[in-house]
Amino acid sequence: MLELVSADRADIQFVKVDVFDNGLYASELSVGQIPTMVLFQNGKELKRHTGSMASHDLKEWLGT
Repeated sequence: MLELVSADRADIQFVKVDVFDNGLYASELSVGQIPTMVLFQNGKELKRHTGSMASHDLKEWLGT
């Protein structure tokens, strides 16, 4: 699903982080549940969503 949305949004860099392999990074971002999506702009968190999301909901969440 993330791949489908990212193909339509060249203006956004999508990054997947394996929290089991990158526990320190997940802790720094306060990721307590999987999946968690965090949207950053200029290094600052704009918003976050925890839980799965259909592609049309993700597009709406991203503001498309």
